[in-house]
Amino acid sequence: MVAVPITQVVTQCAPQVNPDTLAAIIRVESGGDALALHDNSNGRTYHPKTRAQAIQILTALMASGARVDVGLGQVDTENFARYGLTPQNAFNACHNVRVAGKLLTVDYRLAKMTYPAGQSALYHTFELYNSGNTSGDAGYADRILAAAGYPVYLEAQGKTQGTPDTTRNNFPQYRWTGAQGGSRLQSVSWSVLP
Repeated sequence: MVAVPITQVVTQCAPQVNPDTLAAIIRVESGGDALALHDNSNGRTYHPKTRAQAIQILTALMASGARVDVGLGQVDTENFARYGLTPQNAFNACHNVRVAGKLLTVDYRLAKMTYPAGQSALYHTFELYNSGNTSGDAGYADRILAAAGYPVYLEAQGKTQGTPDTTRNNFPQYRWTGAQGGSRLQSVSWSVLP
């Protein structure tokens, strides 16, 4: 695993995005491994030891027609052409995080077309970042909130978003403040943009 100082990289390379937000996504997506790859066709994840190995694996997977999530932000290869990524530069932490920040910003704008700006749109932004849809991926959005250290319940217009049983922390590596005792957690406010 090639670890990088995530908050520093996010702050320098994707300043348009709240660093805590993108850092939480990176923790969930790659665990902070700048060389991580995930083959979407078979679900296999790779953790090469060197950049050269990562490039070799990615090049072979792309040649086979596989869609692959790459690097810190797990940027999908289907976004490479649009954002100028190649197998050679996709593992550069700054390039990868810059593209992840751009994707997150675009996803937030798209989510705001359907959901109220703020909490609700942000929650659905996470779903969109992961699946390409603004709904149906609440488990992923909840994992991002947990990685950021926030409760997973968000209140929006009297409806609860998220999974029904979120008093149990399925991701113990991320501590939930106030999650003990099974009581319902209060919503919090944070933004995808600074």
